Amino acid sequence: MSSPPIAKAAEEVAVKKILLPIVRDYTESNQGIWEWQRSGNGGYLIKMSADVNGDGKEEYFYASSLNGEGAFLSWPVFEDKGSDQLVEFADSLDISNFWQSSDSARPGFFSIILPPREDRTGKEANEWTSTLVHYSFNYPHITTELEELPYVKTAAMYLENKNLHPKVEAILLSDFFDHRKDWEEVKEWDVSSDKKLFRRSDWNYAQQNKNFTAADAVANLLAINSRERREKESASIGARVEDPRQNQLTNFGNIVDASWNYFLIGGATLIIIYCLYRQTIKNRNRRRRS
Repeated sequence: MSSPPIAKAAEEVAVKKILLPIVRDYTESNQGIWEWQRSGNGGYLIKMSADVNGDGKEEYFYASSLNGEGAFLSWPVFEDKGSDQLVEFADSLDISNFWQSSDSARPGFFSIILPPREDRTGKEANEWTSTLVHYSFNYPHITTELEELPYVKTAAMYLENKNLHPKVEAILLSDFFDHRKDWEEVKEWDVSSDKKLFRRSDWNYAQQNKNFTAADAVANLLAINSRERREKESASIGARVEDPRQNQLTNFGNIVDASWNYFLIGGATLIIIYCLYRQTIKNRNRRRRS
């Protein structure tokens, strides 16, 4: 299912919340700067949406390729509270494979956990025991139910429910900030030697985009709230002022306020100069009397 449109300001605030602590780690050492470049100079923002609690509204999932290993990503989850407000769940998902439940009485996600590598060594796949996980979403928490099943059965379930795999979209972090491109659906990922996800169509560009640093990303993220506030203030003024003459009055009022501030500052300066002058005269008279 494609991510339904949401206000960009709400999406940016959600991205800032999850990404700022991650990106800051890449600015604190030479090792961090090197890792930033190896990760494609910011890597990808990744998102998907699905109604996972059966209320008829989409929940939103965001991830960063900076904060994962291969396809195993951490997905903070947000619920749409209306009025362009996304509220984060207290829990997140750490998964690499998943599909949406088709049972309306048991909504959520399913995922498969493979047995540890040592338990698979020397065994055929049909001998493995895997864990089927059902994730239930009841804001603000995500709960899990576990069931051990033969791997061949859970693998078959994953393939049989391919039409229930949420549509995943991605955008390079640098493109998210400068709006060169929009989110695009990802049909297939590749994994670099550093175990980072990438798409062949733009990986070379991402690797060479060394002008976009972690410090640049932090600056862009810190600017999000102030930009959102300015947009809200502009929208509020636009809704409040309809008569052009009211615009003139508003602008005039701003000018008057500014002039009044200049008057206060100028007056205070003159008083200080006058007091210094009086003190200088008193000191001079004392020296003359002595």
